[in-house]
Amino acid sequence: MDENLKIKQLEKDKESLIKHFRKPKNKLEVSITWSVEDIRSQGWECTDKQGMKVLHAMLKEHDANYGVNWATLDNWCEAFNLILKKELENTTEEIRLKSLKKDSYDVGIKENNETLDDDLTILGIGN
Repeated sequence: MDENLKIKQLEKDKESLIKHFRKPKNKLEVSITWSVEDIRSQGWECTDKQGMKVLHAMLKEHDANYGVNWATLDNWCEAFNLILKKELENTTEEIRLKSLKKDSYDVGIKENNETLDDDLTILGIGN
């Protein structure tokens, strides 16, 4: 598909999303709006075009039995290979480094200093 045609399709999709989400057909309806800013507020880096691709896919594949939530949005961002902001990556690395401290001992560390496979705690934080 030609790049200009793709852009025109995305603009059309954007207009469709805006109409679908922002203008209830009558006063007995409600709608929930997801935006590119929601994607960015979760720490994902994206252009408007990339964000709209994510939102379009999320809308197209929407299953009302499960709904759409922040985890759904994150899954779609990952599926489209969006990247988390450096700030979040740095925080993750800081937590990882703290968890490697020899003096750290928490619920998630065995006596031989191995992490438990099924432990969901963040190591090295607290105490």
